[in-house]
Amino acid sequence: MALSSNRAAQQRLGRWWSRLHRFGMHYLWLVFMQAFVGIALTAGDPIYVALTVAGVLAFMLRAVAAMRHRLRRTA
Repeated sequence: MALSSNRAAQQRLGRWWSRLHRFGMHYLWLVFMQAFVGIALTAGDPIYVALTVAGVLAFMLRAVAAMRHRLRRTA
């Protein structure tokens, strides 16, 4: 994502730039959540449990916001 975060790359990619960054952001989130959940389940470390809960809550908040946006567009 860092390689494509300049003006030239944004202009060259056009509308695909935002799709690439959205996909990359969600992919990185998934990788970190997989690590946090694995450590939280095996070690039971309270910090990783808290990070896992925060990540799940953030995902739920993002999903609700996306659903509200889609419903608002179609109504």
